[in-house]
Amino acid sequence: MGSVEYFIDQFKSTIMNNFVSSESHSMQETLIRLKEEVDGLEIDKKSKEVFLQNLNLAYRRVLQEVAGPFVKVR
Repeated sequence: MGSVEYFIDQFKSTIMNNFVSSESHSMQETLIRLKEEVDGLEIDKKSKEVFLQNLNLAYRRVLQEVAGPFVKVR
């Protein structure tokens, strides 16, 4: 947990599950859930910061992959 690849997999799993599930979740909801998970980890502050940076990078990469390179990502 904590790598960019891990978080990318989480976002892509959410997208794929939305195709078959009756209840869909947005990428924003997934981002919030993952941030809460990282905040709840019992690890040092520096590691949490790295995890959160990786999470934000993964979010931007997947959003641009799905929505296109011209989408402005916050």
